Amino acid sequence: MREHLRNAWRGLRSQGAVPTLDRAWDFVRRRLCPRPVLNLDMSAVTLALPSPTGRPTASIVIPVYNNLAYTLDCLRSIAASGDSTSCEVIVVDDASTDGTREALQDMPGLRYQRNEVNSGFIRTCNTGAALARGHFLVLLNNDTVVQRGWLDSLLETFERYPDTGLAGSRLVYPDGSLQEAGCVIFADGRAGNYGRLDAALDPRYCCVREADYCSGAAVAIPTELFSRLGGFDERYIPAYYEDADLAMRVRQAGLGVRYQPHSWVVHLEGVTSGVSEEGGIKAYQRSNRFKFAERWAQELRKFPPWGVSRDLAVKRGE
Repeated sequence: MREHLRNAWRGLRSQGAVPTLDRAWDFVRRRLCPRPVLNLDMSAVTLALPSPTGRPTASIVIPVYNNLAYTLDCLRSIAASGDSTSCEVIVVDDASTDGTREALQDMPGLRYQRNEVNSGFIRTCNTGAALARGHFLVLLNNDTVVQRGWLDSLLETFERYPDTGLAGSRLVYPDGSLQEAGCVIFADGRAGNYGRLDAALDPRYCCVREADYCSGAAVAIPTELFSRLGGFDERYIPAYYEDADLAMRVRQAGLGVRYQPHSWVVHLEGVTSGVSEEGGIKAYQRSNRFKFAERWAQELRKFPPWGVSRDLAVKRGE
């Protein structure tokens, strides 16, 4: 408590009353909101994947590179989700070296595809999309644990809002705090997760709404539309900003991008790519921002400047 009071005093002296009170209210609100009850332990789940007859409603495409234990938990969570939507599960293995092939290639109910060489996230997703037979393509990271009813709720977005072209799940951290309730794009091409680290059950994040984009960790799009738009743009290879670019093209086609709060997905952010932009795959997040800003320069003039609060940035479209 003393540390919070000291921080508040420093804020008052350096930034004034309004920003300090805003942060104080955010702190209180996070403490008052209950934590969501999440199902994270998949150890007892029987790995029995759906085997649809005929054309499935959805094709769940999971790109993987190593991290077999996370992939198995992701598959178990799909098996335990209780969704009624007819679906197939496709894993595209981007030349893993950790035994992923041996564990998955003959798994009942799973469509397994392996890249001969490591091709990166974007090409791996596009490969999986080309194999999809479902009416909807659902892209799901392997470092996720989906919650009960996630798929039914995600696809319900298209039924309730027929002009929807892309829908994204509510992403949360394992401790129950919010990772993303849709994302915000700024005029210089920078982007941010709306609601990051806030209370996941804060009322601001509990309504379906239009979003600038939704992270590709858990999104759904009509398979035909993804194909017609050319899939993820390979100018962003190997990864990052392909999801924001896809959302821009969905809107360009006259359709909406929506965040669906009733579709809960736990995302273990950074398992594959890390969290630092200083090196590894994550470094492409910085360089691809400039490609994105150049590609969409004219459209980005309509977006708020960097530094505007994410609440205000979201409200501009309401």
